[in-house]
This record gives sequence, structure tokens and C-alpha cells, in this order.
Amino acid sequence: MFFLAAKTLSFVEQPLNIVAILLLTAVIFWRRRPRVAQRTAAAGVLLFFAIGFTAAPRAVLRVLEDTYAPTAVPLDSLAGAIILGGAEDAGVKAIERGQVLFNGAGERLTTATRLLRQYPDYIVVHTGFSGRWDSAGMTESEMARLFFTEQGADLSRLIFEDRARDTYENALFTRALPGVDTSRRWLLVTSATHMPRSMAVFEKLGWQVEPMPVDYQTGRTVRLTEYSISAGAADWRAAIHEIVGFVAYWATGRL
Repeated sequence: MFFLAAKTLSFVEQPLNIVAILLLTAVIFWRRRPRVAQRTAAAGVLLFFAIGFTAAPRAVLRVLEDTYAPTAVPLDSLAGAIILGGAEDAGVKAIERGQVLFNGAGERLTTATRLLRQYPDYIVVHTGFSGRWDSAGMTESEMARLFFTEQGADLSRLIFEDRARDTYENALFTRALPGVDTSRRWLLVTSATHMPRSMAVFEKLGWQVEPMPVDYQTGRTVRLTEYSISAGAADWRAAIHEIVGFVAYWATGRL
């Protein structure tokens, strides 16, 4: 139920959907309530153009991304790394094209490859089934396994958790995997915007984890003059998704 509710809320995380709702409302009320329709249409148009100022969402994203710096703990002292799924563009398309397909978070998997190469004693755990409504086709774990195989990784050093559909389940289901010792410290690898929620969830469930944020969306500075409606919409979606997710997890006792 939590997964279904989260996917329903994802509709309002996209600011252009709000614009569409406002404009549709204006059309519906144009004859019966013209003043309401005019104000609603004006709000929709103003929101549409305001979305293009990328400085605001990127300032929010930068706060999220700067919450956790990469750990200063020597990495060779850790048991291994936990890689959160979500980098894979899983589904039917991957099977139809016969390739490993990434979305914008591909650094999660490339970082895992680097860790396997640099730390011969590491165990790397990939956790994730699918975050889609429709989970048909290749799952995140299946695609990750294919990726590591193509990269020539030693699969005996990899563990794949293939049931989790959200961050809470990543932490919960990975605990039960054979070969995973939660009494030791682990490196947690996920996107920088997602790290605050991930750290809180894993620690809530008794994990000892050190952060390794990747897939940064912002730099150290914010350009006040940059304008792009498509980029602004994507940035606002990412920021709202994490804020809503954090609040929802807090309200349901998941962190």
C-alpha cells in the first residue's frame, strides 16, 4: 500500500502536471465562473514560466546533496558496499534492445565497479527489484547482474537482493541476505539527493553505514541567470520527490 501511495503522489511531484491541472480547471470554469477561470489560468501561466528559473530548485537540491559528504573513514576498513538500485532503466525496453540501459544515476553502478577493483576484499550488495508501476521485463537486479558480468566482475563477490521496491525495503530485505553482517560497517552508495533519506532509513533499521554520495545534480555555485523550463521542471521534480519522500517516511515511522 505504501508503494502504491508513493506512486500516486509522484503525479503531483511534477510541476508541469500542476500547470496542466490549473489550465484544465480554467477551461472547465471559463463560462460558469469566468473570474475564477481567469485567475486559475493566470496562475498556471505564471507557474509555467516561473519553473524555468533553475536557481531555486538547484538551491534546494544543493542543500540535500551537501547533507552528507563522502565518508572520511578508510574504505578498506569496511565490510563492503551497498548499492541502491535505481540507476537501471529496467523494464521491457532493455530486453527488446538487448542492452544494459541506464538513467541519470548510472554512477551508482560505475562506482561499484571501481570499488570492486580497488578493494579486493569487498563484498558488494546490489539491492532493488523495480520502482515502476509495471514491473514487466528486466528487473533492476537482473540488469545490474548483466552489467557486472559484461564488466568482467567477479560475481562471487556480489550479492543481489531482488525484492525491494523502495528505500525502506532496500534496508529491510538486505538485512536478511546470507553473507551480510550488519554488525560491521558498510559503505552506502546512492545519489547525493537521496542520501539523507537513505542514511536515516538504514540507521533506523540498525545498520552501521558510511555515506558515499554519487550522481550530483549541482555544483558548488548556483547560477541566478540560468533559465530552462525543461531543466527547471526536472530539478523541481527531483527536489520535491525527496522532500515528499522524507516527510512520508517520517510520518509513517520509517525513519
